[in-house]
Amino acid sequence: MNKFLYFANSATDAGAIPVSLLREIQISASSDLLRFKFKDVGDGIGQEISISCSTTEDKADKVVSSIANEIEFGTNPFIVIADEINNEFIHPDLLSVDTSISLT
Repeated sequence: MNKFLYFANSATDAGAIPVSLLREIQISASSDLLRFKFKDVGDGIGQEISISCSTTEDKADKVVSSIANEIEFGTNPFIVIADEINNEFIHPDLLSVDTSISLT
């Protein structure tokens, strides 16, 4: 089953990205920021997407664990990571989407 990770910080800045394109989730040194890196979202032309999300201080590892668990064992193909429009987050310690969903 194909799964997708959904991020939204406004009605005009949202996206669902295939889990198969997820390359890494980085936890910042301050332990309160996650950075999701995706490859080849430009349909094979080598573009990347990078999305940053804020977490409660020192809780980023718990958020990542929750995300990994849902990817591996969840049955829903549409995984809401952070939806600021509807105030829906995969974990209570995930607070916001900090960057636009942009190609880099």
